[in-house]
Amino acid sequence: MLILKNVKPGNSKIQKGEYPFQKEYTVARRKMIEELQARDIQDPRVLEMMGKIPRHRFVEEALISQAYQDTPLNIGYGQTISQPYTVALLAQLLHLQGHESILEIGTGCGYQTAILSGLAKQIYSIERLHSLILKARSNLKGLEIKNVILKYGDGSQGWKDYAPFDAIVAAAVSPQIPKPLVEQLAEGGRLVVPIEKNGKQQLVCVLNQGGHYKQEVIEDCRFVKMVGKHAFGEKKLQTSIAELGSGRKVFKPRTNQTKNSGIHPALHRKRSHSPASEN
Repeated sequence: MLILKNVKPGNSKIQKGEYPFQKEYTVARRKMIEELQARDIQDPRVLEMMGKIPRHRFVEEALISQAYQDTPLNIGYGQTISQPYTVALLAQLLHLQGHESILEIGTGCGYQTAILSGLAKQIYSIERLHSLILKARSNLKGLEIKNVILKYGDGSQGWKDYAPFDAIVAAAVSPQIPKPLVEQLAEGGRLVVPIEKNGKQQLVCVLNQGGHYKQEVIEDCRFVKMVGKHAFGEKKLQTSIAELGSGRKVFKPRTNQTKNSGIHPALHRKRSHSPASEN
């Protein structure tokens, strides 16, 4: 587990309303926000963070000119940074007020993590690729974001040590809603996760209403696969324990070949659906 100076809330520049690099690419950022508003992103706090966090600081130098286009970009290791619309939609669906504890599955390069850090009190983020968690750590430190704890491991198992979470968001698609994520969702909490069935991906929102779970399909989507015990099967992760500097370690996850147990039974109790639309 890697802790990025887990200080008291409010000490980071992002939480105090100070945004490094906010004067860079101002025209491109403004155009991106206009496009998000045209696609029904209306939460003012989400729009503010999307406009302030420098997406160009999270992409490769050769792709900086495309940083504010509404498209996913390659970040290496077979992974992408999600398009701005997707990041904004996921954040908007969580209905954040600023006091929440959030679990993020799929840290990637840390861009979505940075957005969430300005919308909630504490972010816990899990990434299964060691090289990417190093990149995310560097990117977040560069923006002096401190209300984030990163973990190297299997995101489909959640993070029981810090549960329950007020909101859980996954940036990778699973063949079913991972059981541990449902179990770690606080009462009144929201879980947003893409699900793939028969080759079709749909974004799903689950609301915990006193132990009864309302499930809603939001729209069609496209994400990279979530790999893990409760997702698309476990691939062997890097087995070495690596020092990341700052005197702390990233702990290797334990492998487990137990078969997936499927959707949490509670989700069958109460469920509603809305028609999916093209992303």
